[in-house]
Amino acid sequence: MCQQGSSVEKLTTEVIQLNPNLDLKLFHKALEIASQAHIKQKRLSGENYIIHPLNVALILAKMKSDTETICAAILHDTLEDTSLTEAVIKEKFGEVIFRLVEGVTKLDTYHYIRKKNQKIKQAENFRKLLLFTLKDVRVLLIKLADRLHNMRTISFMEAEKQILIAQETLEIYAPLANRFGLSVLKSELENISFKIINPEEYRLIDNIIKEKSISRDNYIKNVIKFTVGELANYKLDFEIQGRSKDYYSIYLKHLKKSVSYEEIYDLIAIRIITSSIELCYRILGIIHSLYQPINNRFKDYISNPKDNNYQSLHTLVLGPDAKKIEFQIRTEDMHLIAEEGIAAHWKYKDDNINLEHNYVEQINKIRNFITLSNLEEDFIESFKSNFLNDEIIVITPHGDYIKLPKDSTTIDFAFALHTEIGLRCTGARVNSVFVPLRTTLKNGDIVSIITSPKATPSYDCLRIVKTAKAKASIKSFFKKKLLADAIVLGKEIFDKRIRKSPYRIKHELDILEIAQHFKISNIQDFYANIGRGKLDFSNILSYLNSKSEPELIDLASNEIEEVDKSYLQDTIYLDDINNLMVNFAKCCNPKPGDDILGYVTRGRGITIHKQDCHNKNFLKIKENENFRIFKISWDKETVVRKPKKIEISGYYNKLIFFEIVQIINNYNIDIKENSFTTKGELFQYVLFFDSNHFKNMKMLLQSLKRIEGVNKVKYWENSYKY
Repeated sequence: MCQQGSSVEKLTTEVIQLNPNLDLKLFHKALEIASQAHIKQKRLSGENYIIHPLNVALILAKMKSDTETICAAILHDTLEDTSLTEAVIKEKFGEVIFRLVEGVTKLDTYHYIRKKNQKIKQAENFRKLLLFTLKDVRVLLIKLADRLHNMRTISFMEAEKQILIAQETLEIYAPLANRFGLSVLKSELENISFKIINPEEYRLIDNIIKEKSISRDNYIKNVIKFTVGELANYKLDFEIQGRSKDYYSIYLKHLKKSVSYEEIYDLIAIRIITSSIELCYRILGIIHSLYQPINNRFKDYISNPKDNNYQSLHTLVLGPDAKKIEFQIRTEDMHLIAEEGIAAHWKYKDDNINLEHNYVEQINKIRNFITLSNLEEDFIESFKSNFLNDEIIVITPHGDYIKLPKDSTTIDFAFALHTEIGLRCTGARVNSVFVPLRTTLKNGDIVSIITSPKATPSYDCLRIVKTAKAKASIKSFFKKKLLADAIVLGKEIFDKRIRKSPYRIKHELDILEIAQHFKISNIQDFYANIGRGKLDFSNILSYLNSKSEPELIDLASNEIEEVDKSYLQDTIYLDDINNLMVNFAKCCNPKPGDDILGYVTRGRGITIHKQDCHNKNFLKIKENENFRIFKISWDKETVVRKPKKIEISGYYNKLIFFEIVQIINNYNIDIKENSFTTKGELFQYVLFFDSNHFKNMKMLLQSLKRIEGVNKVKYWENSYKY
């Protein structure tokens, strides 16, 4: 207990010494209240709980964080884990510290759970992290420091939990730290996670480093001594230092370049820090005069900063004994941004160094992502793809630069230009060469998009695109289309059945009155609810019956009698329903010529069954909800027709046959004959099938036309071409 007391004192002293501008009165008040709140709590290690928030505060103090951030770190677990109330924190520490504590507290509900039924909750909680980061980026700083100390003490947890938390850290928190320039946090988070997830590879790298450390250190000292001596002749202002490589970065390079750990570790890294951009390039020239540059291994991140605003010159040269040396040359400001990132903003906010732009861009990207993205299962994966992955720069024919996530396609590029271009794109040229729309783009590609006013996206595009904007735009397109389909179907059902009822609709206001009775505010939504099966026509009739006596349609007596008979169960011809909201039951698989019935389903339009279908659910509906059943016929003439024919042609690729067959299968077509032939780069597919028993040929043809590589789709019915 005494030892733990001394640990608290030691940590407290370190925090104070690291931050001379700390408001000591406020800091001690936070420490006293947090200590009292956590007094009965222990960590898994057996330590008093207050040790954890103090360590989080120490990590932030080393980053020179301000008083508000450090006090919030001390208090960050009090709201969730103790009886301390929001009102007390607000009263004693003010609104700003309370908001920081509240933000981190709500983030603590986020857990990395792989179970599918919990993915929505996972996405919701992670979205909170991003929203609180938008309000005050210091929430993210505290969360990252909290995660780092938890990772340092993770050995006290169960092995299975360790792996899950390490995966989350490696996939989410370390990349977030990197995005905001917190390289120190990022490196330690990666290395601890790597050690937990892949202990064998970690030990292998560790053994190599220990074996070579003495000889390598001596080599670096000699190179630095020589380089300093040569640069001193030019009387330049500079600082030089050796740089060690992280275990995880060595592992990634081993995977990416397929070279041994020894080769990667033998790569010497030396950093030179100077006072101006001009001196950076001047020193670069001197380095190239001292050592032989290796071709194609120079990177200018000063002119072209990385996505997290990292700037530096990187050059690879051959040093003594033909060993490779990487020199990094940067200014003091660039070094500050590279090492401390957003943390430097509070440290230097009163100085003349403009650090604001170094993280504002990242905040804006998060804001844009949240605006475009829905809260769905793939929210986190989409965020990782759009924000945490590397970016590429693609060029328009006019020379404009477009930033996209790595592995983006030409469709993503089209949507980045404009939503309408994305929705209407039919093809693309990359570096003047025609390519499929699914083509993945690379840095520096020059891309132009081909559009057509008649083109529309396919559902397959959602699997291809990477950017949040493209996905959101495509989903919005189909959402609007499904709504429009539902409205048309609902209006057709309503008009047909109201005409055969004893009621007359004289004006749109009459429809609006009916809609408002069902708490629907407008006529379009009223039709949509009918089309989706959410509102049964029998309920509408019940309302009209309760409202007044039927107003009989003024027809001849025999026609009135006919209306009365068809009032409860009218006949609809399938070819009268010019809509896609028609489904054919798989249980009885109705074919043209079969006696059929239709019923309005909830949310899926009309479903067609054979009259003698023995499906238990269908029989139950016929018995208990017969108001949902109506007579339906195939068409007004005859169901006996000649076979129909579709001919599809275009440019051949390995997937095109399977994509065509998959779409045709989706439309439940009974194929009688088909053939698939290729000639050079071209293909032709012809199929004959029985008279189609539903009115969605137009959609089938449109779906086929959207397949990548398809140029022409021709359709014949009874020897007539459409």
